[in-house]
Amino acid sequence: MSSSSNNPTSLPIPPTPNNPNTTIIPTSPVTAQSPSLKKQVFFSKSKSVLKKASRKLFNWFIFTVIIGLMPITISIIFGNFDHKLSDVFNLFIHGELLIICFALAADAMGDLVSNKKMDKGIGYVLFGLCIVWFTLSGFVFAGLTIVASYVDVEKYIDKQDVGIFSIYMLIATLLTSMSCKILTEA
Repeated sequence: MSSSSNNPTSLPIPPTPNNPNTTIIPTSPVTAQSPSLKKQVFFSKSKSVLKKASRKLFNWFIFTVIIGLMPITISIIFGNFDHKLSDVFNLFIHGELLIICFALAADAMGDLVSNKKMDKGIGYVLFGLCIVWFTLSGFVFAGLTIVASYVDVEKYIDKQDVGIFSIYMLIATLLTSMSCKILTEA
């Protein structure tokens, strides 16, 4: 008699010439339904999605954000070379950063809509934030432009306040846009 018949919790013993009474219990083959394979497929998909999302986020950051900020960066560099730029906030008084915020928010809204990620609750929240940043940066830029056409902006508007507001808007829009990019790849 085999040891598997004496102890029901022991593993079956393969048949050998010395033990012909041993029964073979077939094990289930590894299929798509097996938990170990599901786990492997899940992690391989997760890695590929993460890799694809990080590549898309990297490309977005380089080609949209960095290259989008190049004109302002070049103005800062060349303005400091000839010593005509006494204050960095002089660059922001006309709302250049707000135009970049406007474009980033529009791009993020377009990604959410085109990738059909609006059905998730977080999609609605991010879309709403993009609308807020889009509208706010548009109205402030329009206001600065209108005021600049009638009066000398530097006399009536504090350039540091506009600069700090523009930087905060840029940071908020970047974080929201980055979240939208991540959501569209999830």
